[in-house]
Amino acid sequence: MLKKLINPFWASVALLAIIAVKAALTAYGFEHTTLLYSLMPLPLGVLAYTGGPILVVAASAATVLGEMLVSATFTGGVAPHAGGAAYATGVADVFSPVAKFLCMISSGLVVWLIASHLRKAFKQECGRSEDYLRKLYLARKENDTAMHDAQSHVRRCMEDIDRYSSLVVLLEEAAEKIYLNLDAHALIDSFFIVLRTCLGAETGSLYFLSEDGTQYILHAQFGYEPVRQFDQPEEVPADEALFDFVALSRRAVALYPGAPPDPLLERALPQSMVRAVMAGALPAQDKVAGIACIHSFKDDTPRDHARDTSLLAMLCNITSIAFANAKLYMKVQDMAVRDPLTKLFNRRHFFERLAPELSQCRTDNHTACLLLCDIDHFKAVNDKYGHQAGDAILIGFADACRKIIRDCDVLARYGGEEFIFLLPGLNAEEGYRAAQRIRRSIAAQVFSYGGQELRITASCGVAAFPEHGTDVASLTRMADLALYAAKAAGRNTVIAAGNQDLETVSEHDEVQHVLPAENEQ
Repeated sequence: MLKKLINPFWASVALLAIIAVKAALTAYGFEHTTLLYSLMPLPLGVLAYTGGPILVVAASAATVLGEMLVSATFTGGVAPHAGGAAYATGVADVFSPVAKFLCMISSGLVVWLIASHLRKAFKQECGRSEDYLRKLYLARKENDTAMHDAQSHVRRCMEDIDRYSSLVVLLEEAAEKIYLNLDAHALIDSFFIVLRTCLGAETGSLYFLSEDGTQYILHAQFGYEPVRQFDQPEEVPADEALFDFVALSRRAVALYPGAPPDPLLERALPQSMVRAVMAGALPAQDKVAGIACIHSFKDDTPRDHARDTSLLAMLCNITSIAFANAKLYMKVQDMAVRDPLTKLFNRRHFFERLAPELSQCRTDNHTACLLLCDIDHFKAVNDKYGHQAGDAILIGFADACRKIIRDCDVLARYGGEEFIFLLPGLNAEEGYRAAQRIRRSIAAQVFSYGGQELRITASCGVAAFPEHGTDVASLTRMADLALYAAKAAGRNTVIAAGNQDLETVSEHDEVQHVLPAENEQ
């Protein structure tokens, strides 16, 4: 509607209408008809707004001419009222055509200037509004994008929180299972159980680096026997492609389908002799203690690579620490029960084991023998060759006895140059024969120290359970008495307690004293 009104045609019609009405009213004697001129700036302004100053000038001239023609028409055809004629004459004197023309031009130009200024201001405001709306649109678009990114980030964070919350729970359970084991074998079993429950592993293996650092040796595996045969190598070179990559990177890697590709790992896989879907390093200070492998999963459900690798890496770290603690614990335990020189069990540990062994023999109605052996003339070795030579003799004696006894037998250093044996399942006669084998082996042994070869002999006392004693104190006492009897009988002798038939065997043709081997008679 507004566009229709702001139109040059309608503005011209409005001007002509004003002129006609004014002329008619003047002709009929109406006073104050000049007030109608106050309406002219509006259509002149429309003309100025739509056509500019030239159209205003043309419209003003046309309006003055039109008014003159209309006035002449009305004056000539109608007898004006006397008062109206006098008023018209006065108006004509005041408003000549030139004056009217100039007034109309002035009013039109003023309106045009005002309209131009308003139009310019309106355009500027419209421009600023459009710019503001454009910026507002862009800001809203950026805000929507930022909001979408923020929502995506929050969603990923929530997923990470859920994933790592479950991961923390699994790690707590795994750490509790692993850390509670100070036995290395039980610890590894717990590690395998955690791999099965937390990662869904079906088969796997654990390799430890050898002491010389040249190869990884299979320590344990799970999921194979008795269903299938272990089809991985038991010894893997330290520079093997997969193991070397895992050891150098010190992280867990995923090799199953769908895992993100690693260019370095992909170059190493074709050369690998180990087939695995995951592998992780067990760190140990500045080196790697071992490599844990998962060879297959229980099912083909989609895997979460980030969760799997993080979990395996942390499990390997936990297990490595726990294994180091277990090794330290076992070392301390071993130091507590071992003689530091000969590495045999010490006297305290031997008697801690002797009582339960005798109790088990009593329950099972089995026999057992206790041997006490003493190195003959050991003081002469220390006096002649020094205590270092004596230590070498003690170490050699312990090594020689280890080779003779069975796995079920228990050997310990009783004190000084005396050693004590527990031989489960042997009666007095069998224990006597075992003591003779020990004595003969020691007599035939050549011990080296300081470039010299030395020979020694030993005396043994034998006491049998339950024949010679039914408890630790009585059995030890009888073996001790038998040892003293063997010493009194000339050394290099075995005597069984309470048995006159096996009372003494003294071999005078064997060495009775400690002499260099080359001087033996």
